[in-house]
This record gives sequence, structure tokens and C-alpha cells, in this order.
Amino acid sequence: MTFSEVSGKLGLPMRSLMRWSSNDGGWRKEAGPELERQVQEKANALATQKAERDAELTEQAHELAVDLRVGVIDRHRKELQAIRGLLVEAIQSRDISKARFAKTAAQTLEIVQRSERKSWGLDAVEASTEQTCIVIERY
Repeated sequence: MTFSEVSGKLGLPMRSLMRWSSNDGGWRKEAGPELERQVQEKANALATQKAERDAELTEQAHELAVDLRVGVIDRHRKELQAIRGLLVEAIQSRDISKARFAKTAAQTLEIVQRSERKSWGLDAVEASTEQTCIVIERY
């Protein structure tokens, strides 16, 4: 900071600041290789800490995404077990209306689960492995 900046910030006359500076042997800005080295070490430490925090947050976000998708798949399996129970009951009782209900429920569940799998991106991995990449080299 210059004398005028300090003067404006503190509300003191610049002449007083200059007099005080000369009485103290002159005020100077700290500089030098040792100071620069310390600044660089501190800046590197801060950058390393930030990178570690970012990596940790990224890992936590990944784990949360995996856990949420596992929950969706688990719920889908439980829902399918309920449909299977309806179907077994219809077969054992030989009741056609229960069989129709089980079929309708299964179709409805299939539509809901397909939409949910699409919205959660659960089938994206399977689709990406089946894609073909063609490379055309021109000379």
C-alpha cells in the first residue's frame, strides 16, 4: 500500500504517516527469496488441501449415486416378487380373472420400471457397450 492509500484508509494526514515512517527508520515492503518460498509453500499446501477435499466430495457423491441406484434395483425386485405372488395365486386357484389381473399388473409394473430405469440411467451401461464405433482413416 502507498502512503496515500494508508492515509485514506486510516483517516490520518499523509504528512504524519511519512514523519512516523522516517522516525521508525523507514517503512518498507517485506520481500525476498525466503518470504517468496514461504508464500509458495503455503499456497501449495492450500491447493493440496482443496484437491483432497474435492476428491473426497467426488468419491462421496459417487457412493451416494451407487447407493440410490441399488435402492431402485432392490425395490424393483421386491415389486416383481409381489407380481409373482399374484401369478402363483391365480394358477393355484385356476381363476382366470386373477390371472388377467396378474397379467395387467405385470404389464403396468413393466412400464413403470422401464421408465424408472431410463430416468435413473440404469440401462445406459448396457446400451453403451453394444454400440459400434466406426473409424474411417483418410489418406
